[in-house]
Amino acid sequence: MCEEGYEMERKDRYRAAVVGLRGIGAGAEKESFSGNRRAAPHTHASAHSAHERIDLVAACDLEGSLLDKFRETWGEGPALYDDLDAMLAGEDIDVLSIATSDHTHAELGITAIEAGVPMVFCEKPMTTSLADADALVGAVEDAGTAFSVDHTRRWDPFFRQAYDFIQSGRIGRVVRVVGTWGGTRALEYRNGSHAVDAVNMYAGGSPEWVVGVHEPPGQWAEPAPSALVQYDNGVLAFINQTKAMPKFTEWQVFCEQGRVRIGGVHSTVEYAATTPSGQEDWLERQLPTQKVYRSAMLSSIDDLIRRHEGGPETFANVRTGLMAVEVIEAMRRSHDAGQAKVEFPLARGV
Repeated sequence: MCEEGYEMERKDRYRAAVVGLRGIGAGAEKESFSGNRRAAPHTHASAHSAHERIDLVAACDLEGSLLDKFRETWGEGPALYDDLDAMLAGEDIDVLSIATSDHTHAELGITAIEAGVPMVFCEKPMTTSLADADALVGAVEDAGTAFSVDHTRRWDPFFRQAYDFIQSGRIGRVVRVVGTWGGTRALEYRNGSHAVDAVNMYAGGSPEWVVGVHEPPGQWAEPAPSALVQYDNGVLAFINQTKAMPKFTEWQVFCEQGRVRIGGVHSTVEYAATTPSGQEDWLERQLPTQKVYRSAMLSSIDDLIRRHEGGPETFANVRTGLMAVEVIEAMRRSHDAGQAKVEFPLARGV
C-alpha cells in the first residue's frame, strides 16, 4: 500500500535521469558473463536506456569531463546538467538514479523527493551514516516515494533463485547464515553493504545484537569488518570479510534439513534424503538455471515501477537499506568497544 495521500500517475513510459556519471552510473551497456549468467545491462544509464518503459532524458554531474564522456557514450538525446536543482527544475523526471559518492546519497535523495520525483533508485550503500539513513527513511515514507537500493544480490538470478527455494520450506527453516567476502574490495560500506544486506535477506529477521571486529585496513581507508549477528527469529549469522585472501564471495544458508550455497558461478542445495534402498544419504543438486537472465538492474526498475503503480513495497526498499546501515554501524561500535555486544535498537546520536 502507498502512503495515504500519495497519488500515483501511471504512464506507458517514464522519464529517467542519472546523477553521478562515473562507472556504475553512466557506463555503456556491455555483455558480461559469470558462469552461464548474462548480467548486462549493469549500469544505471544502460539499464534505463534498455528498459521497455523508460526513456533516459537527462544526466547530471559536477565534472565537465564526465558530462563530455556521457555525451560520447549516449549521444545527443539526454540533456546534460552540472547542477541537480537545475535538472530537477528543467526536466519532468519520474525516476532518478543516484550514483554519486556514497556520503552524498541521502542529501541528493531528499532533494529529489522534495522536488516531487516519485521514484528513486539509489546506488549502494544507501548512506554511510545512521543519521543520514534515518533522514532518508523519513523523507521516503512521508512522501510515499517508490524507493529502491541497488543491493543487487536481491535480484541476482542465483541469489534470488536460492532465496525462493529457501522460502519454499523444502529444507526447513533457516538456522544459520555465513556470508564471505574476500579480496581488496571487502570494505566496510562499499561492497560490505552487499555482504551485509544479502545476509539480512537470507536471515529474514531483525537484528537483536551484533559483535563485530575489524581487520586492520592496511593500504585501504576502510577496514574489512566481520561480525556475529543474532536475529529475532533465532537465526545466527556470521559476516566474514577479509582482504587477506583472493577475491572470493560465497553465502551459505544452513536450514533444518539442508544447506544452500550461493556464489559467483554456482547455486547448489545439499540435503539429507532416503535412497530407494532405505539408506540415508547426503545429496547435492545444482538449482535449475537458464542460459539468459533479465539483469538485476532491469528487475530493480521493474520493482520500482510496480511500487509506484500501487504494488507491494520494493524488495530492496528504504527499510532494508536502513537495516544494512544499522548492522554496519553496530559492527563498528562493537569493534571500537573491544568486541562488546551491541544491542538493538541502536542508540541514535552516538
